[in-house]
Amino acid sequence: MKITEVRDTMYRELAPHLPGWKLVKKAQAFVRPIAGGEQQIIISVVDYKPEFRVSLTFVTRLEAVEALFHRASGIPLAAQKSSFSSITQLAYFYPNEPNQKQFAVHDEAEIAAAVNELAPVLRDEALPLLDRTRTVEALDAAMNGSDDRFDTSDPTMRTLHALAIAHVARNPHFDALVARYQTEMSGFHPELRKKVATLVAELTKEPP
Repeated sequence: MKITEVRDTMYRELAPHLPGWKLVKKAQAFVRPIAGGEQQIIISVVDYKPEFRVSLTFVTRLEAVEALFHRASGIPLAAQKSSFSSITQLAYFYPNEPNQKQFAVHDEAEIAAAVNELAPVLRDEALPLLDRTRTVEALDAAMNGSDDRFDTSDPTMRTLHALAIAHVARNPHFDALVARYQTEMSGFHPELRKKVATLVAELTKEPP
């Protein structure tokens, strides 16, 4: 199979399990709008010839959060529309497996089998999680709670997003969160810590 054929087969097999979601091939994802943003289920396919490895990533983007995040992100303007407020890997739903959960496939039958295994995870866990985290308040609880596995993206970008989300959600413990994240990043490169300090300064002078 070619990588485009693997993607098309993944799209076809997944579609019946994602009612209300629209396939956007350019994004390689199923997408749905939510108030103030959108959510995506991104399909990743890696070609290891002759094996392919497929996985899913679950993301939420809230425009109000991204507007604040990019005041300190350093991401070029042209790429800012592609950032996400939260990123949850498929491995989140497989806590006893490696951090990067993938399915090895070679043909359409194996892709169908992989999606068949994924179906109950989507139905019972992943889609309900996305349903629960459509608002900034719910996303704040998820990002700034005790579940570190909810978002395992780049630590600096995750911190910036977590603080931007807390600000928009008017989290009453915002100052404590700032102290927590600054402590967690105390050993990071000064330029990375500066990003967080810049965002905190921006958020402090702007009412939520």
